[in-house]
Amino acid sequence: MNEQDWTVEAEAYSSGIRVQIVSCDWPRPSEYFETSNWHALNFSLTAIPAAIEGFLKIGSTLAAEHGDVGRLVFVPAHSQIGCRGSGGRHQRAVRAFLDPACLAVDLPTAEGFMSESLRGCLDIKAPEIAKAMVRLCRETLEPDFGSGLLLESLGGLITVELERLLLPRQIRQPFAPRGNLLSRADLKRVVEYVDSQSSVNVTITEVAKACNISSRSLTRKFKQTTGETLHEYAHKRATKRARALLRDMSRSIKEVSYDLGFLNPSAFSIAFRRATGLSPSQYRRSVA
Repeated sequence: MNEQDWTVEAEAYSSGIRVQIVSCDWPRPSEYFETSNWHALNFSLTAIPAAIEGFLKIGSTLAAEHGDVGRLVFVPAHSQIGCRGSGGRHQRAVRAFLDPACLAVDLPTAEGFMSESLRGCLDIKAPEIAKAMVRLCRETLEPDFGSGLLLESLGGLITVELERLLLPRQIRQPFAPRGNLLSRADLKRVVEYVDSQSSVNVTITEVAKACNISSRSLTRKFKQTTGETLHEYAHKRATKRARALLRDMSRSIKEVSYDLGFLNPSAFSIAFRRATGLSPSQYRRSVA
């Protein structure tokens, strides 16, 4: 078995993060190898077959001792993971690929990890990361308002948790409070930019670039200034825009869904019902 044997059921992208829902059949004893230039996090949605042995490899040397593979596995960028097992069942997983150049914290590539940290990568024990992976799975299978922002935010949460888990405290990226609030001018630019976007899938990176603010600073300061995350604000504005468009009876629900950046009316209907408790057609009847 190799990387190409995975079937991609669903996929989602945002700035610095790519998420896949994948599955494969592992009917007989075999080996599996994979290399990625991005950080890769794999969370198994099905039970792990017994006695799967894994290792991480950097260059021509083994960078981690062989060990049992758990449900949550982290593969640092520029390393290779190998798994060997007896197979015997269908496997399904959610995979998150994180671009090292776009992370909110300076999580090192494989060469920057100590061997002690690498040994734990084959079986990550982190409930918060597991919860985030499940949320990434749901958001990929059922995109909602502001999915791009949420994917970015979850990617940031995951990298912070990985840094805390895998890096000794003395070499973690220092974080010192500074300029905790957005200025009135910066807040005005951010709000006006988000409000001007027709698509619900505006990302933190896009907002930050348009407003000449770093993504990390924007994420932190918007929350501290307004009391809500940028994703929460964008979600509310997208819901308000969707309601306004649906009140225009000359526009079909299909047109409204495409105007808001959804790939199809079904995805829009799921997202709108989740946000309001009503389907688009039910909402239209309620305001007619």
